Amino acid sequence: MENLLKHWNHAVLFNLDNLSVCLQTILDRRLEAFVLDNNNKQHFAILGSEDLERILVRDGLCVRSESSLLLLLVGWAGDNVVEPQDYHLLAKLLNLLHLDRTTVTNSVSKLFPDFPQTLCLSNQSKPRQCKKYMYLVEYKLSKAQLRNIEDFVDRGEKSSFYSFSLPSGGFTKLKLPTL
Repeated sequence: MENLLKHWNHAVLFNLDNLSVCLQTILDRRLEAFVLDNNNKQHFAILGSEDLERILVRDGLCVRSESSLLLLLVGWAGDNVVEPQDYHLLAKLLNLLHLDRTTVTNSVSKLFPDFPQTLCLSNQSKPRQCKKYMYLVEYKLSKAQLRNIEDFVDRGEKSSFYSFSLPSGGFTKLKLPTL
């Protein structure tokens, strides 16, 4: 986590957009593991509310339980929310969670007994769509495979496909199914 945040700071400082996107993707996938590791508490404490908001609003954020995000925010608030005037910042972050408001307010009121429950509104946005796996695949047909496909198409074999396009995009043959 420490290395990730160090690189994130460099990406922001030097305006390295590609690096920033890569780091955010890693954070999207690993945030829950980072939150549950007690060694990372101090690293989250240095983040500002804007940083946390950027993390929590990302479409790609993948967590098994929103409770881990509540744990992150409560831990962060313990270090960063020092005056009642800061409650609106905390409430803004808490409102990004997809949890029952009673659960949220109960957790926060343990740390801040005078936290106004009316600041926590229900989250109306759609729940997070976490795709557990992401596959990156690239393939290329060999010349023999391309030749076999061309031969199959040229023979006019009966099939249910309507058209076929080779990877080069140059060869297309339309074939209608016979009835």
